[in-house]
Amino acid sequence: MKYEEIIGSRFSEPAAILSLKGDELRILSMNAKYIPELWMNVAREDYERAYPHRCFDEENLKTFLHAARLCAKTGQEQIVETWREVFSDCCGFDRICLKSKLVLVEETPEEIVLYEAIRNITKEKHIRENLEDVEYR
Repeated sequence: MKYEEIIGSRFSEPAAILSLKGDELRILSMNAKYIPELWMNVAREDYERAYPHRCFDEENLKTFLHAARLCAKTGQEQIVETWREVFSDCCGFDRICLKSKLVLVEETPEEIVLYEAIRNITKEKHIRENLEDVEYR
């Protein structure tokens, strides 16, 4: 199956195709909208090379993997929010929150292939934190 057909439509959202083999998660393909959704001047190759170990902390990776396995087990779409680190040579590091929609593409005895659509919700998270702080005061 050609995964680019799934994520390559001009109508598709920022999306990637992921492979999960045991605890090894990697990006098989991503569309042109994925990297701009991260809000950083990130080089695609750098992000793919660093994914997932430099992008997730331990807790967020565990949360993401749990959702991915649940998606495969149930066959139902899973929505998960995770904080990730993004980086670039010119802009340094930043921490963003992505809301991922995971959909099972296929499952074999060796791997699980997932569709991941993302939306950067960092601004919404910070606004909510600021409102909660104001209410607390």
